[in-house]
Amino acid sequence: MKRWSIIILVLMIISSTCTVNAFIFSDIENHWAEEAIYQVSFDVPVFSGYPDGTFRPDHSITRAEFVVMINKVINLNGLKSESSLSDVEYSDLPVNHWAFKSVQNVHKHRFAAREDVFAFKAVFPDDFFYPNIPITRLEVALLTHGLTTPPISNSKDIHFSDVNADDPYANQLSELVASGIISGYEDGTFRPENLITRAEAAVLAEKIYHNLSYLKEDRLSIAYPENIRPLRYPVFDIPLDRNEYNELDRKMNNVIATLEYRDIVGFIPFDERDLYDPDPIETLWSLKNQDYQRVLANNFYLMVYDQSINPLRRVELATEALQKYMSMNPSDVNNFLLLAYEIQEEAPNTLFIDALQRHRRSELNRQEKIESTILLSEKLLKQNRLTEAAELYPPLIQSETDIRTLLILIQNDVFISFVDKGTDDALDRLENYWEQLKEHSRYWFFESEVEEHLTGLAKQIILQSQ
Repeated sequence: MKRWSIIILVLMIISSTCTVNAFIFSDIENHWAEEAIYQVSFDVPVFSGYPDGTFRPDHSITRAEFVVMINKVINLNGLKSESSLSDVEYSDLPVNHWAFKSVQNVHKHRFAAREDVFAFKAVFPDDFFYPNIPITRLEVALLTHGLTTPPISNSKDIHFSDVNADDPYANQLSELVASGIISGYEDGTFRPENLITRAEAAVLAEKIYHNLSYLKEDRLSIAYPENIRPLRYPVFDIPLDRNEYNELDRKMNNVIATLEYRDIVGFIPFDERDLYDPDPIETLWSLKNQDYQRVLANNFYLMVYDQSINPLRRVELATEALQKYMSMNPSDVNNFLLLAYEIQEEAPNTLFIDALQRHRRSELNRQEKIESTILLSEKLLKQNRLTEAAELYPPLIQSETDIRTLLILIQNDVFISFVDKGTDDALDRLENYWEQLKEHSRYWFFESEVEEHLTGLAKQIILQSQ
């Protein structure tokens, strides 16, 4: 009986959901923009209907309404303005106007660094904003162009029959068409002075939201695959075989066990305290003062757990650990990269890079090769050793088979190319890699993910170069 009650409840929820979706707006059933209207009313909530249950898709939309809607799209994408522009001023737009904040935010979010972008004041140049008059297709297009990312395909051959090639906004319209954001009418016209409807604005909002999503993730930086550094309690230069332990090794092993227990449980139970170290930090320093030979393990746990160490002492500990590593056989050290991640900010750059290069020449598994390559490239990039950094990725990319890992490696390689040789070389390199990915046996399964990642990378390169 209980099972049937659950099934009936689920069916009632599904039924009520379908009913709400079908009848929430009474005037859009079978409308050409019905899907987009629901999308931007619920999934991407930037539109709302009227109290009588209508959406009025064929009504016009005012300047204020459109700007408020665009501002919601910006906010939903989590984009923050870093503009130092002062507020744009209009005589009919006081501070307490319901659209004032949205106007200022959209004004400051426009890609002002792009020479072809119309400033907000250029789109609405009068002393008055006229917030309640319907917005035209041209005004919408120029606002949208300044907020969205540029196309990655050629837009020079796109024209409308009623827009002259020498019109000041012709290129902007062509770019929007190339980006798939706007389109003209079936007769090849754009009709710039026509008013835009709420349905058209809904479709446009959906496209702008998708376009701005290419900026959510920073692609112009060195990236790491997800979950590449799991929580571990490494032993580094401590023997894996406990039969080889000396007395100090046993103390160190108990320190690690104590720290792990405290991290996981939060405390040592009273009846188990005799099994663990009562003061692991003090023991670590005691081992240090006894010239304990397991320098990598000793220094790592001191740097991670003793928050009282001053910056100069941290540099000394990091340097000592790397010098010790350089004197050892790499095969005698486990999980070296965990040490490298911890000390990278304090370690001397040249010594750190030398140690990473030595580590990469040792016997590594696939994940270790990827991690060490990425970390090394990041350090080389910071040292402006671009040629060395650029040589790291091609061999890895050629041998890697996992598409998600390939996307990370390609991003890093293209980013280094962009820093080293500029926009054209980086985009050419990206295009070649993309073509190679299309030959991958599982490309069809990851196609949308690849498109989102690499298109975002290309767009951010283009934006950065303008």
